[in-house]
Amino acid sequence: MTAERDLSEKFPNPPLKEVAYEVRFPALLRIENEISQYQDRIREDFPEVGKTIGGLISPTGGIIGPGEVSWQFRNDDIQLQLRVKNNSLALISTSYKSFDDFLPKIKECTESFLDTYQIPYVTRIGLRYIDDFCFGDDAMEEFEKFFIPAFNSEIINSKDTVDHRIEIRQRKGEHFLTLRTVMAKDGEGITHYIMDTDSYHESDKVNKEDIIGVVNELHSNVLEEFHRFVTDDFVLHLRGD
Repeated sequence: MTAERDLSEKFPNPPLKEVAYEVRFPALLRIENEISQYQDRIREDFPEVGKTIGGLISPTGGIIGPGEVSWQFRNDDIQLQLRVKNNSLALISTSYKSFDDFLPKIKECTESFLDTYQIPYVTRIGLRYIDDFCFGDDAMEEFEKFFIPAFNSEIINSKDTVDHRIEIRQRKGEHFLTLRTVMAKDGEGITHYIMDTDSYHESDKVNKEDIIGVVNELHSNVLEEFHRFVTDDFVLHLRGD
């Protein structure tokens, strides 16, 4: 049976583990001292707050040099998180429903952030989807039924492949896309197939009013890439047919 493909189709139980959006911009050091200004604007939607300091780890376990501060604003009820650094803003969902629901949040959070700190443009926009599918007892049989390998299956026999990790970086018109596929067992012996699709745009300057248009194009690239590497049987499986 052949599945008719519709890139905008919403599956009832997609294997999505995480969806992340990010914009980067030239570092603005005052963000750390003025983070309360942004918190005031998002407090109702993201009531929980946390702070981490990262950096290079020394052999003794300490941080080498000045640590990188990251603020996290969370809404645990809907599993949505904002991460703010002095050069980036990220929105992460671990309970993703649809792009139609996610895009307004992207727009709202980005516009309020750029307005708060008077940032006129960004230099990188990214949209990343991580799919995690768990196989049953016969992982190789399901893999061949549901997925199109990112490697040449005429050279490498997928039935003899115990696990794999592949990364491919491609141009997509004016944008880029990195596809990472991993097939491996977890600590409980369950075999997972992970498709990590990272669609992004890099430029000297993307004006803030053009960001959402770029995000829409990145989303289209993610959908096209996903459908390139799954079979009709997998589409039917996601539909519950």
